[in-house]
Amino acid sequence: MSETTSHKAVLAFAGHAIAGAAIFIILALIAFGVGKFVDLLAIWGLDPNIVMCLHGLEYLLFAADVVSLLFFLFNALKAALKEVSK
Repeated sequence: MSETTSHKAVLAFAGHAIAGAAIFIILALIAFGVGKFVDLLAIWGLDPNIVMCLHGLEYLLFAADVVSLLFFLFNALKAALKEVSK
């Protein structure tokens, strides 16, 4: 295992982690915006059942975002470990 390979693997993982975090932040902001919009719809008098379903979709979007981030980081870590072990 050479020093350069280790550095490349660490840099590749760091790049993937930063990209994954950026995507996570963008999707989390979208979920936050959806939540604020749903709150605004509730203030405007939208049916409470619809508001509850839309809040559920907001939470589902955020949960899918978290799972996607974890999956993305796991795959990046797996690739980095594979590169280091060469």
